Amino acid sequence: MHGSLGSSFSLWQNGYTTLMGSDCSERQAEMILAKVEIDGRIWLLPDGDEAGARCAHSMLDQLSPYRFVRWVKLKDGQQPTDCTVEDFQAMLSL
Repeated sequence: MHGSLGSSFSLWQNGYTTLMGSDCSERQAEMILAKVEIDGRIWLLPDGDEAGARCAHSMLDQLSPYRFVRWVKLKDGQQPTDCTVEDFQAMLSL
Protein backbone atom coordinates (compact mmCIF):
# COMPACT_ATOMS: atom_id res chain seq x y z
CA MET A 1 0.00 0.00 0.00
CA HIS A 2 1.10 3.59 0.44
CA GLY A 3 4.85 3.83 0.91
CA SER A 4 5.54 0.16 0.31
CA LEU A 5 7.49 0.09 -2.95
CA GLY A 6 10.25 -2.07 -1.45
CA SER A 7 7.72 -4.48 0.04
CA SER A 8 5.73 -4.60 -3.18
CA PHE A 9 8.86 -5.53 -5.11
CA SER A 10 9.78 -8.13 -2.51
CA LEU A 11 6.28 -9.63 -2.65
CA TRP A 12 6.31 -9.58 -6.46
CA GLN A 13 9.67 -11.40 -6.49
CA ASN A 14 8.11 -14.11 -4.33
CA GLY A 15 5.09 -14.65 -6.58
CA TYR A 16 2.56 -12.25 -5.04
CA THR A 17 0.70 -9.59 -7.01
CA THR A 18 0.61 -6.19 -5.35
CA LEU A 19 -1.35 -2.98 -5.62
CA MET A 20 -0.10 0.27 -4.17
CA GLY A 21 -2.15 3.24 -3.00
CA SER A 22 -3.84 4.70 0.04
CA ASP A 23 -7.37 4.14 -1.26
CA CYS A 24 -9.14 1.77 -3.61
CA SER A 25 -11.09 3.35 -6.43
CA GLU A 26 -14.02 1.62 -8.07
CA ARG A 27 -11.87 1.04 -11.17
CA GLN A 28 -9.05 -0.51 -9.11
CA ALA A 29 -11.58 -2.84 -7.45
CA GLU A 30 -12.86 -3.88 -10.88
CA MET A 31 -9.30 -4.58 -12.05
CA ILE A 32 -8.53 -6.67 -8.96
CA LEU A 33 -11.72 -8.69 -9.38
CA ALA A 34 -10.89 -9.27 -13.05
CA LYS A 35 -7.47 -10.69 -12.09
CA VAL A 36 -8.61 -12.90 -9.19
CA GLU A 37 -10.58 -16.02 -10.03
CA ILE A 38 -13.98 -16.54 -8.38
CA ASP A 39 -12.48 -19.02 -5.92
CA GLY A 40 -9.30 -16.95 -5.51
CA ARG A 41 -8.17 -15.12 -2.39
CA ILE A 42 -7.21 -11.51 -1.83
CA TRP A 43 -4.95 -10.48 1.05
CA LEU A 44 -4.90 -6.83 2.07
CA LEU A 45 -1.68 -5.61 3.65
CA PRO A 46 -2.01 -1.86 4.20
CA ASP A 47 0.10 0.30 6.49
CA GLY A 48 -0.66 -0.09 10.19
CA ASP A 49 -2.08 3.40 10.57
CA GLU A 50 -5.38 5.24 10.14
CA ALA A 51 -4.92 5.72 6.38
CA GLY A 52 -4.16 2.02 5.98
CA ALA A 53 -7.29 1.11 7.92
CA ARG A 54 -9.41 3.40 5.69
CA CYS A 55 -7.91 1.76 2.62
CA ALA A 56 -8.58 -1.73 3.98
CA HIS A 57 -12.19 -0.87 4.81
CA SER A 58 -12.69 0.58 1.32
CA MET A 59 -11.27 -2.55 -0.28
CA LEU A 60 -13.24 -4.89 1.99
CA ASP A 61 -16.47 -3.07 1.11
CA GLN A 62 -15.80 -3.34 -2.62
CA LEU A 63 -14.18 -6.77 -2.90
CA SER A 64 -15.57 -9.02 -0.17
CA PRO A 65 -19.02 -9.43 -1.76
CA TYR A 66 -17.28 -11.14 -4.70
CA ARG A 67 -14.11 -12.83 -3.39
CA PHE A 68 -12.55 -14.15 -0.20
CA VAL A 69 -10.70 -11.17 1.31
CA ARG A 70 -8.41 -11.23 4.33
CA TRP A 71 -7.04 -8.11 6.01
CA VAL A 72 -3.58 -8.79 7.40
CA LYS A 73 -3.30 -6.15 10.11
CA LEU A 74 0.11 -4.78 10.95
CA LYS A 75 1.02 -3.36 14.35
CA ASP A 76 0.24 0.32 14.96
CA GLY A 77 2.66 2.44 12.94
CA GLN A 78 4.18 -0.54 11.13
CA GLN A 79 4.54 -0.47 7.36
CA PRO A 80 4.92 -3.38 4.96
CA THR A 81 8.48 -2.15 4.32
CA ASP A 82 9.26 -3.09 7.94
CA CYS A 83 8.55 -6.75 7.16
CA THR A 84 10.93 -9.41 5.92
CA VAL A 85 10.11 -12.01 3.28
CA GLU A 86 9.74 -14.50 6.15
CA ASP A 87 7.26 -12.15 7.87
CA PHE A 88 5.20 -12.01 4.66
CA GLN A 89 5.24 -15.78 4.26
CA ALA A 90 4.04 -16.24 7.85
CA MET A 91 1.34 -13.57 7.58
CA LEU A 92 0.01 -14.78 4.23
CA SER A 93 -0.21 -18.48 5.02
CA LEU A 94 -3.59 -19.83 6.02
